[in-house]
Amino acid sequence: MTWRFTGPDAAVSEVVGYVLVTGITVVMIVLVVLMSSPTLDRIQSDQAHDSMVGYFHDLDQSFSKILSGSPMGSTPLWRVALPGGASVSVDNGPGHMWAYAVDHHEDKKLYYEGFDDAGDTFTVQAKDPGEIDGDITFQAWKWEGTERVDDDFGLCDPDCELTWDLGGSTTEVRFSDNQDTNFARVWIVDAGSVDWTRPGQDQFQILYQNTGIISLRDGGELMQNQPRIPAPQALNDDEDEEHVFVRITKVQGAVSIGGQTSATLLVSSDGTNVRHSTATAERVQIYPATSAITAWERHLTDETRGFDYDWDPDDQDIPVAVKDKQEELHVTFLQTEVTLGLQGGV
Repeated sequence: MTWRFTGPDAAVSEVVGYVLVTGITVVMIVLVVLMSSPTLDRIQSDQAHDSMVGYFHDLDQSFSKILSGSPMGSTPLWRVALPGGASVSVDNGPGHMWAYAVDHHEDKKLYYEGFDDAGDTFTVQAKDPGEIDGDITFQAWKWEGTERVDDDFGLCDPDCELTWDLGGSTTEVRFSDNQDTNFARVWIVDAGSVDWTRPGQDQFQILYQNTGIISLRDGGELMQNQPRIPAPQALNDDEDEEHVFVRITKVQGAVSIGGQTSATLLVSSDGTNVRHSTATAERVQIYPATSAITAWERHLTDETRGFDYDWDPDDQDIPVAVKDKQEELHVTFLQTEVTLGLQGGV
């Protein structure tokens, strides 16, 4: 015998069953959406990041044309997308200062106390008063393009400390002893950067600084290419002599773009690549910009780069990449200025 429920109770059971099944289904859908939403957001963020890195590789190619000696007046184009409220700008503010310094004589060295990006100053101090006889003669110049401006000249006893207000300009400082022998030289350059920022909860930033593409994301810094700071190379197959080539590329231009989907920028130079300094040295120091110091540390101290990284050279507390050798180092320093401008004007 088969029993069947009839009447109002049967209808109620069917409704309850339908509600339960529907409710469980809805709950499962909601859980799946909630669990997959962060994954989807991360995938979209990764896609945006990788796409922007690709645009910066295009910018790097434009810089490469300039740095490899394009004819004067050539203006490669950089077309960049700006999705989701992203913005791009040329940043000449704090955090993008570079310094390069050489000691010409092993027994006559300076403390390079480094620079304060926020204060835009650079400080040097004699290493040991006993190693330098008499006063130190220093000469300092600021450069605008290929012209020296605002020159300064003076004397300082060996245990003094000298601080310069850089004012955002390229600054050259030379030091000599009482025999007029140059024993140290410093160059300080506000290299600037191209800055792309993606707003939102998963905000990240990409910098193009001194030909390096650097992504700043999740509290980390990652170099995305090979900047044009070659590793020291042996001269004439002679391992006792090395050539250290230091290139600093200065980015300039009044560019700040946001609130649109894309933009086209002109990449240009006046065609003048000024070889500011060639010399022999016992020690070469490169002070990378503080805005991406971790990425530059990894890059410069990679075993293929040829530099040591010292966070406390001569009891200093500033990071510096060092090439130190008893034999002569042949050093070339080259600064190139590249200008970015919005096609059709700002």
